[in-house]
Amino acid sequence: MLTHLQEKLFPVPTNNIEVMPDAFKNKPLSNAILIANSSKSPGICIFSPSWAVDIDLPKNKDVIREALIISTGSYPTLCCVVKTDGPDLWKYATNTAFHLKQKLVNVGGYTGKLCVIPQLVNSQNWTVLNHPSIYPNSYRLNQEKDVKALLRSLVIVVMSFTSPLSDEIGCEFLNLLTEEQFKILQTYGAIKNNFIHGVPGSGKTLIAMVLIRRIKNLYCCEEKNILYLCENFGLRSFMREQNICQCETRVKFLDKHTDFSAVKHIIVDEAQNFRVEEGESNWYEKALKLRGADGMFWVFLDYYQKCHDFPDGLPPLSNQHQAILCKVVRNSANVLKAMQCQMHRIMKGPQSEVTQHLKNIQFNSERALHHSFQGSCTTKEVAPDKVVKCVTKILERLLDKGHTAGDIAVLFSTQEQLTEEKDKLTTQFPLFRSVEKISQTVMVDSVCRFSGLERNIVILVNPSESVHPRLKHLKPNLLISAYSRARIELYVVKSKESVWLCRCPTMFLS
Repeated sequence: MLTHLQEKLFPVPTNNIEVMPDAFKNKPLSNAILIANSSKSPGICIFSPSWAVDIDLPKNKDVIREALIISTGSYPTLCCVVKTDGPDLWKYATNTAFHLKQKLVNVGGYTGKLCVIPQLVNSQNWTVLNHPSIYPNSYRLNQEKDVKALLRSLVIVVMSFTSPLSDEIGCEFLNLLTEEQFKILQTYGAIKNNFIHGVPGSGKTLIAMVLIRRIKNLYCCEEKNILYLCENFGLRSFMREQNICQCETRVKFLDKHTDFSAVKHIIVDEAQNFRVEEGESNWYEKALKLRGADGMFWVFLDYYQKCHDFPDGLPPLSNQHQAILCKVVRNSANVLKAMQCQMHRIMKGPQSEVTQHLKNIQFNSERALHHSFQGSCTTKEVAPDKVVKCVTKILERLLDKGHTAGDIAVLFSTQEQLTEEKDKLTTQFPLFRSVEKISQTVMVDSVCRFSGLERNIVILVNPSESVHPRLKHLKPNLLISAYSRARIELYVVKSKESVWLCRCPTMFLS
């Protein structure tokens, strides 16, 4: 897998050095860097807005761009294109090179002798200032296989992130971004307005978190300068726990008494759930006006999970600069099968601009899953008065198997059903509804309030009751939203009266 990613992202040509991205090929800057480093042997020169930001360090405002050269017969070299040279810039370049070397060894697992030589390039006249090397020739990458081995370590460094599913099942490769996620994040310094359309489970919220950290380092921001917006309290509380930015709901954002004057960048998550209610201003227009002149405004959304027909405030699809996420990284294979059954129902339902957009995403179910972990998906049909008792029995079995409270969410169809049935649950697990304690207890809530969050195990109670008859055509959307909250195991408990659920043979596995 690493070799495939390295060849796709950082290819090494046979007879010359590759310059990436293509926009920097045959430019005065890249030519000056390559000439100064005598780089003609097989290798690669990778430009980035900031290699410091790529390894989670703050960018220096006097550094315009940075390039990493890895080629045969040479020391790996970090070139910092600067407005002018000086001691502070040499300190920055040396520090970035040192931490990049550490990451390549400690995170990337490179086992050979390694150094990264810092270099400054004056953008006024393309003068290259070299740092005196104190490394012997044995630290050069003497063979092409050494170059490729180092690039495989670089793939791990630049694509690493924390995956809850990977932590649970012990698959280290799930801690790597997918190729499409990586390419989207690489545009963070160039595209100011972006709409990220991701299928359920494609890791939109995790990518938003990575993006926020990069914005902080790229623009040297404080938390108050970045605003994360979502629709529900649970997702807001989860993001607040990360301590990386200011987090609010749409309702709070529209409150005239809340001060957002320090905000320069805005990230919107689960935007398909946003709405413009009667007598209310448009949240999207307010966000556009609030964002700083050079600020970033990225919107993450998934129309598969849109469960209302109110105006959402978003611009038409034709006016959105779009990027697409199709690889499912959060859910197990059998949970994905349950979601796919409902995706097909949406495609066959009422046709609209949104339906056509979802078809254009070209979601390939056979190639959608980024891993092979199977998980499970189970349905149980019981008498109406036995539903809560069935949920209690499932909780008891999970307790016997050694699961913790933080693994589980019990989702009821509506707030009314939640109020009526919650107190009937009897279990040794601690139960809690408050979104302020989402990590210590079994989360018991409604489907809508849990949107955007996830647990290893989700028990879904009577999902057929959660959609108003007027919105009957949106039932598949609601089910997708509910199912996709489960990382590994999904239980659907429904009364025998609830017969409208799809009988797809791959949907419910005992």
